[in-house]
Amino acid sequence: MTHRCVYLLTLAAAASLAAPCGAQDIELAPPLVLEHLGLSLRLPARGAFEACQGKRILRHAFGEGGAPTRTVELFIVSAITERGAPIAIEECLRAAVGEVAAGQTKAGNEFHELGSSAAAVAGAEGRRTLFEVRREGAPRGAGAVIVWPCEFPRAAAEPRPYYLALLLRGKDAPAVIETLAGRMVPAIARVSPRSPEAAALPPLRVAREYKDYGMALDLPVGWSLKEMPPSEPSAPFELTVAAYDYAEVIAPQRFTVAVKAHTGGSDLFDSPEHVEVFVRGIDAVAAIQRKKLLSHRVIAHAGRACLEVVFALPQDSRERIEVQRLIRSGAWQYSLSLVRTNADQDAARAGLDAFARGFRLIAK
Repeated sequence: MTHRCVYLLTLAAAASLAAPCGAQDIELAPPLVLEHLGLSLRLPARGAFEACQGKRILRHAFGEGGAPTRTVELFIVSAITERGAPIAIEECLRAAVGEVAAGQTKAGNEFHELGSSAAAVAGAEGRRTLFEVRREGAPRGAGAVIVWPCEFPRAAAEPRPYYLALLLRGKDAPAVIETLAGRMVPAIARVSPRSPEAAALPPLRVAREYKDYGMALDLPVGWSLKEMPPSEPSAPFELTVAAYDYAEVIAPQRFTVAVKAHTGGSDLFDSPEHVEVFVRGIDAVAAIQRKKLLSHRVIAHAGRACLEVVFALPQDSRERIEVQRLIRSGAWQYSLSLVRTNADQDAARAGLDAFARGFRLIAK
């Protein structure tokens, strides 16, 4: 009997002992298209998306009885050094596997790499590694790392080379993870990449609740999230979603949600007289900031009167236009804003509309 046969029999035996169901029983959701990455992929149908930041683009976790039992994560990693020298895909794979191994060792687990092989991903030549995790000889789970090259589009510049790294982990036998990867990888496809200001906003599938501030947000999948701790009484909370942070490329648009306490009434924007006084104050502050107030109007949002103001930003800035919407509820004033490098007011309003659908007021 060959070594390969013994290896496959071992994996099959482990799967029968450690996994109540096979990877074929894990239903895949319809394709998720992320135009700003030029990527389409299918993830397990059961589970929830979580907020990400830095080089992690996406995290999808499925859990039973508490902690996640299976996760899918997507990372973007530079394919060139700071000096512009290319980084080999094997080196990128080793680094990714090394990070996982270090994490498992720190957690007191034993990490065993089961072998690497070539992997065709979305028409590109990639690499993949399968691994197993044990503790005191007993199976604890398994995972796979798949790395493939891509290019990140940049305005008025050559695309920047990157690697995408897909990490699958679960409390499964290696054979189950290997089969799941074998189903997911062929479903990964390239689509025409579009700048975030031109692309459709990804699905709002990342749910966040901030009960202390009486609000909830559903955020776009594949965008990075930054939360800033309370710092000033006038701005105790700020949340920023930026498209290109992980790629170190200037973002052509940025959404911001800020919350601050106020002493005026929550019905301020219901009164035209009060609105005009309020807008004159905004205009005076904008002039100091070298912004130009282009327009304002009152619309309805989240069941409240909402003041919308549009600014032109300084000409020496990459950020040319800002749309801001102010809503008051109870003791809080919420500001939802979009800054983008295109002066089309209607397009900017439509972009903020798409994002603002995920904003809700909730009871504390």
